[in-house]
Amino acid sequence: MKLDVYDIIELIDSLIKSGKITGKEICERFETQVLELKNPILSYKFARIPGSKVRAHGKIVVEKGNADLNYKFAKLSGADVQAHEQAVLDSKDAYFNYIFALEFPGADVQTHAQVVLESKDININYLFALQIPNSNVQSHGKVVLDSKDADFNFMFAQQIPGADIQAHAQAVLESKNANVNYLFAQQISGADIQAHGKIILSSGDVGLNYRFAQIPGADVQSHAAVIFNSGNEKYCNLMQKYLDEHISPQQKDNFDTGIKLTRIKLLIDNELNSQN
Repeated sequence: MKLDVYDIIELIDSLIKSGKITGKEICERFETQVLELKNPILSYKFARIPGSKVRAHGKIVVEKGNADLNYKFAKLSGADVQAHEQAVLDSKDAYFNYIFALEFPGADVQTHAQVVLESKDININYLFALQIPNSNVQSHGKVVLDSKDADFNFMFAQQIPGADIQAHAQAVLESKNANVNYLFAQQISGADIQAHGKIILSSGDVGLNYRFAQIPGADVQSHAAVIFNSGNEKYCNLMQKYLDEHISPQQKDNFDTGIKLTRIKLLIDNELNSQN
């Protein structure tokens, strides 16, 4: 019966685990035949046996060009790391170029970065800028900006030193994503609270308006007006409780008047919009 590659791998494993045969004996008996098969998975498995011809097996893996196997093979003792790195670079696989640059001291970080940039993969560009020392934050940030993805623009601005906060903020604002605009205003130092607040107001989401009203610098009157106009009993009660606890008696009359005027304006705007 002809064995496939996985049968051979299983057989090798069982022989080693049984202790009935040494790695040296396995190499003497089977290595020539394994090399002749030119199977990269089998060669990767065989190369982990002490005494095997690591670089000969590595050459087979390099020639096949699989990014995952080349990355794994480069970790083996005695592997030609540069040859496997080149195979990873040639693969243009964004993830394995990122992980190679991250895990291998002496890796050609700039060349791996170029592959990642060319991939336009926003997740990998974000991770590269986040985890690779001395990465070109602005270049990776541009990929994220060009994507217009609200979540990644928020995360890039939040977590990566040197990010262009204003540019990422603009991408978040243009997305009109209410939840991400709330997070940006809440968590990013120097955020334009009023600009992000307008997105929340436009969304009409009572929960987000209630939470946003509690951000320092928010237009509390406008967010309260949206909530009171909604008629949502739960959030109307929560908003009133918040106002009672945070608005001084001296301010209360003027504040209540401001809310009423804003509510009237919202009702008029809604009526006009419904007629257009």
